Order: sequence, then structure tokens, then C-alpha cells
Amino acid sequence: ALASGGALRQFVLDDKGAVVIWTFGLPGSTYEDNARRALQSGFAMVNVLKALGLSPRVGATSGRVFCGLVGAPYRCEYAVMGPCVNLAARLMCACAKHDTRVLCNDELRDRVLALSSRKSKGSRGSSDSDHDDVNGSGYEFVAFDPVPVKGYTDPVAFCLPKRIERTPIPAPRGLRAEKMALQEGSEDEEDDE
Repeated sequence: ALASGGALRQFVLDDKGAVVIWTFGLPGSTYEDNARRALQSGFAMVNVLKALGLSPRVGATSGRVFCGLVGAPYRCEYAVMGPCVNLAARLMCACAKHDTRVLCNDELRDRVLALSSRKSKGSRGSSDSDHDDVNGSGYEFVAFDPVPVKGYTDPVAFCLPKRIERTPIPAPRGLRAEKMALQEGSEDEEDDE
């Protein structure tokens, strides 16, 4: 999370196991693509913990929260509180039911897709190799039917984010490849002298 621009908020052991809460977009540490960074770090965390033999689950949400000091002046902590923080915990728990490792709310999905659409509108033609998937985000989202969630009046929509594997750039062929091979060969001959 830290490498992606996020901040570790809390690490606790509770009835759900080891719970890590990290945030993106705190004052003084925000990026236009916080939602994409959150998904990226969530998937990275899953990969690292799975390699260690653990069974991680991630609930990723986006929304407005209170962030600031809570507690008494002599004993306080920096907190991030709000409905989307609670929803992240609920989505984390729902991962097992849906046989997946990562779930996100519809607001996070919308932010990832909105940023991708703004960036792709600024690109010209089809030569932009960073946008070779359907929506340009690097992710596709499978929406689930809204479900009742404790703490929410209306049913809550959520999604299964899936990474889209980027197609590797093919090796050059034809005249370009021959020219590159000739250039490499002439560099080798110069090294021999």
C-alpha cells in the first residue's frame, strides 16, 4: 500500500483474523487515481499473502469519511471513520461467500472507470498502448445484485474486480527485426576491436 501512495491506518488481530486497514486520498497524500491505486495494492497484497500460504480477503471501497484525531487530548489517535470503512469490512467478509479474494463497492468501480474514460478521451487514435483493454482501466468489473447490509437503509451494490491481463508487445518482425539484428551485430563487432 505504501508503494502505491497509500497509508497504513491500522493493523489488528480480531475475530476476523489479521485485519489491515490502509487508506488512499488522505489530506497531503492524494492522487487523481486513488481508486485504481487501492485496487492495485489490494491485488498485490493478496498475491504476497497467498505466496506465504495465507488466505487473504480484501474489501475495497471509495467514499467520504471523517479523518482526524479522535480521543482525549492526552491519548488520541488518527482515525478514518465512515460508512464506507464499515462497508469495506463487510465486503472483506463477503469474499468467502462469493469465493473470491477481492470485492469493491460500486463507487470505487465508478471512480476507476471514470478516470480511465477521461484518460482515453485525451489519447489520439489507437496507438496508445496503455489502453489496450475494453475500458482502459486494467480492470473489468462483475456487478452483483444489491444486498441488504447492516448500517445501510438501501441495499448496497458491489462488484468483483478482475485484472485484465495486458497483451505483451510482440517482438518485431520483418525488415524492422532484420535492421535491429544488424545494428546489434555491428555493436558486437565494435566491442571486439
